[in-house]
Amino acid sequence: MTGNVVSAELLITNEKGLHVRAATALAKVCGRFESVVTVSRNGETVDAKSVMGLLLLTASKGTTIFVEARGGDAQEALMAVRELVGMGFYE
Repeated sequence: MTGNVVSAELLITNEKGLHVRAATALAKVCGRFESVVTVSRNGETVDAKSVMGLLLLTASKGTTIFVEARGGDAQEALMAVRELVGMGFYE
């Protein structure tokens, strides 16, 4: 895939962490973009468009995750993820 590669470390701040509702919201946001978006924690990397993969990261409140986006709309994808996580998944 051609295009930009951007990344950021983000802190999970919502009370329940990356639970089902939050993981679904994250996968839905990432699904709007063509870029490949991944989330990593403790050496484990998953597709951010996969709810099950996100749940397997067991990212609780206070956990730092590493998000990387690759593709033509990578910057926009990362900005959307940064906003979602920064707003505590709107919970």
